[in-house]
This record gives sequence, structure tokens and C-alpha cells, in this order.
Amino acid sequence: MLKHLLPIVIKEVKELVRDPKILLGMIIVPLILFPLMGFAIQTSMETITGQQQKVTMAVINHDKGPIAENLLNFLITLNVTVTDVSEKTVSEAAIYVQQS
Repeated sequence: MLKHLLPIVIKEVKELVRDPKILLGMIIVPLILFPLMGFAIQTSMETITGQQQKVTMAVINHDKGPIAENLLNFLITLNVTVTDVSEKTVSEAAIYVQQS
């Protein structure tokens, strides 16, 4: 089956090389469009990054275990300011959060 397909593929490739309009669409247009698209995506990502809000989170960590520590570290990697209010009661922590 592939034997019969090879002459057709060769014929189509020859036609693609001979026709300058197709060559323009296959090579020149992507060479222009890809850098433009990359620049547009980079600009939009910089705009989004600049508009991110700073998030502060109060955490009551009674567990003090490795899973809780992993969660806190993950929040810190997301640029969340984590304030540990474990030594306070829940009502004191609520007042602390409202004041800050």
C-alpha cells in the first residue's frame, strides 16, 4: 500500500516546490506570524503578571505536620503572604485578620 502512495507524495511535493504561492504560505507567513504571536503572548503575560493582587492569608496551623507545612510552602510559592496565627484563639485570629 505504501508503494502506491509514494509516487503521489513525490508528485505533491514537487508541485508544492514549483508553486510560489504555496511556498509563500508554507514558509514566509509562518516566519512572520510566529514571532508576532510570541510577542503578543509575552506582552499579555507581562500585563497579567503586573496586575496580580497581593494576597495575605492568616493560617491557624494546629497540626504542625508535614502536610500542613507543604501547604504553607505551596502558598508561599504562589506569592501569598502567609501569617501564622496559631497561638491565637479563633476569635483573636478573626479580629487580627479584620484589623490587617
